[in-house]
Amino acid sequence: MFVETYGSDLVGTWKGSHLFYDRILAHAGVPPEKASFVDDSNRSVDWITEAGATAVLISTEGPARTGACEVLDSLSELPEFLAPFRS
Repeated sequence: MFVETYGSDLVGTWKGSHLFYDRILAHAGVPPEKASFVDDSNRSVDWITEAGATAVLISTEGPARTGACEVLDSLSELPEFLAPFRS
C-alpha cells in the first residue's frame, strides 16, 4: 500500500495519461506488474493499464467496456476484494 497521496504536484505531470501512473510507480519504487490502482473513471483505468498496472474500477453504472480486473459498486467493497491478496 502506498503511504503517500499522489497528486500532479508531487509527480510533475497532470493526471491525463499513463505518464502520471508511470511517475507514481517510479517514485514509489514499485514495478507496474506488482501495483494496483483504484479509480472511478474508465479513462483512468485505461491509463493505469497502459502503465502496466492492474486497475479496479468503482462504478455503479456497469460500464460497457473496461480494462479493470474488477468493477466494484462501492469503495466499501474494496476490503473484501483485497482480502485474498493479503498474506
